[in-house]
Amino acid sequence: CLAIGLELLGIGPLNTKIIFIMSLGLFMLFIYYRYASKTSEPIFPLKLFWIRTFRLGFWGNLITRLGISAIPLLVPLLIQLAYKKDAVVSGWIVAPMAFTAILGKSSVIKILNKLGYRTTLRINTFMNGIMIMCLAIPQEDSSIYWFLPITAILGYFNSIQYTSMNTISIADLRDHQNSSGNTLLSVNQQLSIGFGIAFGLLVLQFFDHQNMGHAHNLHSAFRYTFISLGLLTLFSGVLFKKLHQRDGDNLKSIHHNEEA
Repeated sequence: CLAIGLELLGIGPLNTKIIFIMSLGLFMLFIYYRYASKTSEPIFPLKLFWIRTFRLGFWGNLITRLGISAIPLLVPLLIQLAYKKDAVVSGWIVAPMAFTAILGKSSVIKILNKLGYRTTLRINTFMNGIMIMCLAIPQEDSSIYWFLPITAILGYFNSIQYTSMNTISIADLRDHQNSSGNTLLSVNQQLSIGFGIAFGLLVLQFFDHQNMGHAHNLHSAFRYTFISLGLLTLFSGVLFKKLHQRDGDNLKSIHHNEEA
């Protein structure tokens, strides 16, 4: 209900239907909170949030993806609507994100072993925010191929971000918490992707309306949207300052085994 409400808000003005749907979502969350507080074995125990690394990883995942998740949608939209290119061209512009994500996956273990989770996530979140804001640099008369190196670098840092956030979240879970913890993280990731897309469209709609009547308003709306999402991503890095430098050290043996 919350995701649907955000999506409806992104394509139209706030109305009674949207308020009702989002209120229903919040009410159901409250009902589950009351239920989980009284039940001995809920599907998603609230005690999971007593674990500091899980709590920081969970909320870090949610807030960081609000800025990151909309990019694979917004960039093709920009290419098609503002630069008047077809869908094939816009798809190839974001294709480097997938290729460089593979490089990120192959190097993330070495980076984590050298820097630790706290430093890695703080630096990497900062770089993600900067690269998202760099998407606002190309002018309307610039070549669309300027987006290729930006999306390529962004894909690399995204891959490191996702892997780091997901693994630190489960670093301190006990055996009996692994099932519920991993499931809740999976649900959180899927919801945060939906929230991110809806939030990105909502921000784009806001700036599009603000620039109504001005020349090149659509391209300007996209640029302001990228800057806003980049700033949100930078802000989300504050959460990872609460990690301890030695958090995740218990995973290093797993990392070494994977390398071997």
